[in-house]
Amino acid sequence: MYELINENLSGLGGPMGTESTTECSMGHYNELENAKKAAEKDYGKKIKWEKTKKGFRSPDLVYVMYHIRKVVIKD
Repeated sequence: MYELINENLSGLGGPMGTESTTECSMGHYNELENAKKAAEKDYGKKIKWEKTKKGFRSPDLVYVMYHIRKVVIKD
């Protein structure tokens, strides 16, 4: 399972100490490709994904960044 997270970057660029970002879960997906498609639909354009230690992320898209993290469900 994969969790898609939308990181709002609009709080960056202010005076030092006042900058912040917020993360919002956009849901869980059984397939990685479905999570990527949901992010691209939300953004409105194709995204070039980068692999990270925790999953995948989009580049800085000016006001937003997307993260896809693998979720392991335990019994």
